[in-house]
Amino acid sequence: MYTINELITSEKFIIYTNYINKKREEGHTWEEIKYALKGTEAGLLDFLKKYGEDFILIDLEDWYSLVNKMEEIDTNSFPVSIGKKHELLQVPTLQSSCWINYKNKLISSFSASSIVDIENTTIDIISRLSDATIKEDPVRGMVFGNVQSGKTANMAALISMAADYNYNFFIILTGTIENLRRQTMERLLKDLNSGTSTYTYQSLERLSATTKTPDRLQDLNLGEKHNKYYITVCLKNSTRLKNLLSWLNKDLNQKGKLKILLIDDEADQAGINTANISKGLQSTISKYIKNIVFARDKDSNDSAPYRAMNYIGYTATPYGNFLNEASEDSIYPKDFIVSLNAPVEYMGPEQYFGIEGEIEGLPLIRKIEDKEIKYFNEGFGNTFSVEKFPQSLKDAISWFICSISLFRYWKLSKPVSMLVHTSQLVSKHFIMKEQIEIYLKSLFSRNDWLEELKCVYNKEKEVLDSELYIDLMGGYNSDRIVKELPCFEVLEPYLRIIKEKGTQNIVFDREEEKLTYGLGIHLCVDNCFKNETDVENVVLRLVYPDPNDKKVLETCPAFLVIGGQTLSRGLTLEGLTTSYFLRTTSTADTLMQMGRWFGYRIGYELSPRVWLSSNAVKMFEHLTVLDHELRNELKRMDDQNILPSEYGPRIKYFPDFNCFKVTSKGKMQKAVCDITYANKTGQIIKYYSDEKIFKNNYELTVDFINSLGKIDEDRILKLENRVKDINNIPRIWFDVSHEKVIGYLSKLKYPYQKAIYDVEKFEEWYENQFDEGYLKEWTIMLATIKKSSQTKQLDLKYVSINLPKRKKSTSKSTSEIINIMALTNQTDKLADIDYSKLSSLEKEEFDLLIKKTKDNNDTPSKIDVLNRIDSIRMKYASKCNPLLIVYIIDKDENGIEESSLRLKDHLVGYYIYVPEGIHENKYGNSNTISVELEFDNESDVIEDA
Repeated sequence: MYTINELITSEKFIIYTNYINKKREEGHTWEEIKYALKGTEAGLLDFLKKYGEDFILIDLEDWYSLVNKMEEIDTNSFPVSIGKKHELLQVPTLQSSCWINYKNKLISSFSASSIVDIENTTIDIISRLSDATIKEDPVRGMVFGNVQSGKTANMAALISMAADYNYNFFIILTGTIENLRRQTMERLLKDLNSGTSTYTYQSLERLSATTKTPDRLQDLNLGEKHNKYYITVCLKNSTRLKNLLSWLNKDLNQKGKLKILLIDDEADQAGINTANISKGLQSTISKYIKNIVFARDKDSNDSAPYRAMNYIGYTATPYGNFLNEASEDSIYPKDFIVSLNAPVEYMGPEQYFGIEGEIEGLPLIRKIEDKEIKYFNEGFGNTFSVEKFPQSLKDAISWFICSISLFRYWKLSKPVSMLVHTSQLVSKHFIMKEQIEIYLKSLFSRNDWLEELKCVYNKEKEVLDSELYIDLMGGYNSDRIVKELPCFEVLEPYLRIIKEKGTQNIVFDREEEKLTYGLGIHLCVDNCFKNETDVENVVLRLVYPDPNDKKVLETCPAFLVIGGQTLSRGLTLEGLTTSYFLRTTSTADTLMQMGRWFGYRIGYELSPRVWLSSNAVKMFEHLTVLDHELRNELKRMDDQNILPSEYGPRIKYFPDFNCFKVTSKGKMQKAVCDITYANKTGQIIKYYSDEKIFKNNYELTVDFINSLGKIDEDRILKLENRVKDINNIPRIWFDVSHEKVIGYLSKLKYPYQKAIYDVEKFEEWYENQFDEGYLKEWTIMLATIKKSSQTKQLDLKYVSINLPKRKKSTSKSTSEIINIMALTNQTDKLADIDYSKLSSLEKEEFDLLIKKTKDNNDTPSKIDVLNRIDSIRMKYASKCNPLLIVYIIDKDENGIEESSLRLKDHLVGYYIYVPEGIHENKYGNSNTISVELEFDNESDVIEDA
């Protein structure tokens, strides 16, 4: 039996994959292809014997595996793509092609599904380019990726396939750090020139008007028949860009032969125009990039055109690119936007932070208490004290030490790293290094050091196993085995070696002219400070071993890296298992780039842990929603065939959280705000643990419910609704005045979350909608459950309810905040829906949802159930009456001791749904920012005489 990778990517099985692809193109179903169009397994077996006569014969099990995997890939591997295609192109298949040569390189590092995903994405992008823009505007596009998701592999794939379609010159604009520029160039050349291809890629370094032979423009072979392609990687630095412009304009005849693919790596960095656009000003780097794209000279004068120019910005944070300027003279992606799929192995914002009420994140985030943050803000103290050293940092270091042992026990043959980012100040980085060094010596000198590590390890081990990981990751790649964390005792031999070696430095051996590494913990400080080797040949900055040095990698060298700005973008921390991060920022794009823990953790999936402040967690949760909704926005534009030149993508705006900006002010000068609460949903899952607040919220709620009077049972009974099969007659009040509802909401106190937080802003918006007749009065529901031996009854003035029960999350709750993860029983949202209005199919689905809820005994349903309920509500609920569901949760909920509420007063929360109103909006309603478009999409119309 072969592996999926072998079946899909190996040349000897291409006869089968080509057959399957051909039958799909002919329109056959996957069920038909499963039996090779023979209809039976016997017919399939006969087909395989005959079809494989001159080829490798695969058995039935391999065939079924191949078909199932190709069906999965066919369903999930195409990117979200917005914009028109210039030409429908085919993936190159010749074994001598640049693409096949690079694809063979990918096989050793990527899963079959990832390779097919890269291939599908790449041909989609190539089809949107033009190899002849000499009489047209340059093509301008954007590729929206994920932080640390393999963007370089996607860029190299694009270059290789573009070469097969006769593009001959590749410009990569990259960052502002020379080291990273050089690494990018070296990696691209290594990857693209590997294999047996007869083609070569030649790097052109630091181009300018004074460049010497053989790198002058006039020296390049740019004819139709050639076997060489040219690549230059240029810093986004004004001098380098100006020199590149001079080189491009040195020979105008040769310039006209250039078929250029320009890739702007990290397109949101440095190249966006942050000068005053309203005054017609242009920042220098932005000006030079535009001059390159629009075939101008260094003084912005029009010059001879290229044969073709295609500009593509690559970034995981395109907010500034979407909001800065969108005119004919800009590099706004007017022609296309492609949103890359995140492979199933990728651990991104949704996997770490989840989305409240929709997606449950992995239990990997640990809180740094506010009182501990003071330690870092107050300069770390004048003298070091082990007792004052933050417990959260002690735990993080202990986990890192254990993770080093895990790598060595698993024989992973790769570096293992920890990130510590507590300050931007260079001086504090060195203080932090000294204190960690002192703490480690103190820890290893104690008799109970193993017990300290064991305590942390066992606590973390209980939090996550492979089954939960695979479930929360949405079905991890079936080819990979997620290693369980072993018992602590097997790690002890490795831990003793770490203790013996302690902390150490990377050392440069001048005789051997190479870096040397040990079995201890290498303490590194990586910042903008220039780190040369000192008199003892110590290298303080982070330098990983050469990837070809198998002997060193087999030891799994460990690196504890303390740093600042250099760790925020571009630098990949290899084998990152532990992150201790205090830094925050007010802009979403900068914050996303700081998430160095995003990426792939293949082989050590259960090891990553991240320690963050409460404020950082809150910001990353917002950022996750922003990123998720932007991808959904692009998918919607794709579904509706909306062009980027016609409609700027809308980016989530948080009116309740003004200190969090999408990007810096200079990058969003042409942004237009659309602030609304239409289609707003939210539930209260976080509560202050203060008893006075609990008591106040409960008393306010009792007064509010009593003020509503008796329920109209006749009206409720006339409402045909199956939810009553679960909870008896719903406690519903119709047409409650908005003054009363908003007055009640404004008095409740909760920590910030997705529900209505700034009630004052909401009231202002609602009053306007009410006055215009878009929205009306409220529907109020008081949640209840069916009576059982465990339920308790609460008698209010006009109604009685059986109190729902909830448990608190032990991993998400703190001493100040109680988190119950989910408040709303999903079918409660349907209690005011008239069942008779549903279609037959929807009634079947509705009944199934009710059954699931009954079977789960009031347990909130899975994400697919949630989405179906929300869609039914949006379709059949009132378009103008908001819904408020009030929950009074049993204060005496019993269960596991740690998760039991055990409060003095009942816990009160609510679910809120604000409909879109009776008016319609073509593009929906949300709190968003989009760019002011300045394209002329109108074509002249000639009227009949």
